[in-house]
Amino acid sequence: MKLVSQRKNLDSLTILLLMLVPNLLWLCVVYPGYLQADHQISIASFALGHPREWHSLLWCLFAFPFLYWSPSIAVYGVVQIVAYVALMMFSIKRLQRIDIIKRRGGFILATVYGFFPTFVAYNQLYSSDVMFAYILVPITVMLMEVYKTSGECLKSIKFSAFFCLFMYLACELRKNAILIPVIAACVLLLIYKPVRKRLAALFAVLLASLLATSVFFSVVLQSEASPSQEMLSVPAMQIARVYVDDGDIPDSVRKDLEQVRSADDWKSNYVDYLADYEKKGLTLSATFIKDWLILGLRNPSSYIQAYQDLMYPYWQLTVGDDRVSIDFQNHDDFTIGTCGNQCRAEYVSQFKRNKQPSSARLLEMIRIANEEHYPFVNDFYNLIICNRALPLWVIIFGFVVAGIRGRLKAFIVVAIPLFSVVLSLICFSPIAFMRYSMQAYYMIPVMILFLVYLFRKESKEDGKPLPVQVQLYR
Repeated sequence: MKLVSQRKNLDSLTILLLMLVPNLLWLCVVYPGYLQADHQISIASFALGHPREWHSLLWCLFAFPFLYWSPSIAVYGVVQIVAYVALMMFSIKRLQRIDIIKRRGGFILATVYGFFPTFVAYNQLYSSDVMFAYILVPITVMLMEVYKTSGECLKSIKFSAFFCLFMYLACELRKNAILIPVIAACVLLLIYKPVRKRLAALFAVLLASLLATSVFFSVVLQSEASPSQEMLSVPAMQIARVYVDDGDIPDSVRKDLEQVRSADDWKSNYVDYLADYEKKGLTLSATFIKDWLILGLRNPSSYIQAYQDLMYPYWQLTVGDDRVSIDFQNHDDFTIGTCGNQCRAEYVSQFKRNKQPSSARLLEMIRIANEEHYPFVNDFYNLIICNRALPLWVIIFGFVVAGIRGRLKAFIVVAIPLFSVVLSLICFSPIAFMRYSMQAYYMIPVMILFLVYLFRKESKEDGKPLPVQVQLYR
């Protein structure tokens, strides 16, 4: 018994070191790491007493002392890496506990999360997007537990509390995460009828927590709310494309739209892969929706073309331009321009990247992978490391595998977070950044292992989950 305990402790230490050491070493290589451009504005604005909800204010409250008051922003980098390792260890241990993976599978998963270039690189990007990506992994794993126990694990207060907490954090870190509890509520309430009351209570607590947080931010902190234009990337681009194509625009619609900007500006601002310029100043209203629908009925080809041009990297596997480097470039003007002379000088000075040339090393590696024609390097980089279409194709492949094994219900339950993120990207993304697709990347390893688990079962089952002792969750 003592030997078994010692081996488990040694396994846990090995898993921890496999993930922690490579990420800390890479932080030393790219010291002090990278504070994402938009999040620089969030931190600077908060320092000036103007909290904003354009990006996660909860993340800002958490990260602010580590970024602003510490000797280096790298202090937050260490905190983010520790959070990453803790959440991945939580996920690996639970996967082993419910027999999705064995001891060797834990080592393989830890090696992937410790050494895979996408994860190692983005773990040094300080933003709510990255923390959001971390949180999605334990949510996915806990949904595997829900499936394996036929929902019985939800009777455990401890399990339900963690599940609710992770979904709350996800929703606060990224607004598009609201699709996760919405879809989860629909799917789980439909499938797991014996625990409907517990599910209803869980989602009610989640909703109340989100509403309470929103009231706290708006009333107590007097934060600047995120404008509705953030949801209008696709409609804005479609409208602009009609102007570019000299399409059919009724006078009543033209009058409404040209109160926002002139016809020439609708045309000249149009960049087919970027919606930021076109959505600026728009508000979600009944008039806007009506005008958008009228214009779409008269100009369907322009609408389709605008959508394809904006979103195609999310489904086309062979896109060469990954738009990764922009996340790791020098955006010191976002901090210096926002702060002026009013922020802490020691904080602002860190964004003069010429003082820290080590941070340019990753950019050089990205350039080499993208532009140099070394055998296999470019293909591996574009197809595996930074492929924005990969999450969607994992979903498609997963449906095929689950269908073959007669486990579609299992895959539907487990894939809720992955599906929700991909759906939000192809509906609302203002640009097909790898930083957005990366949110789904961290779920891919556990999803692949789950598909391996489904495929390796010797015979199809009747849809009932494999037995797991409910006492494990008490």
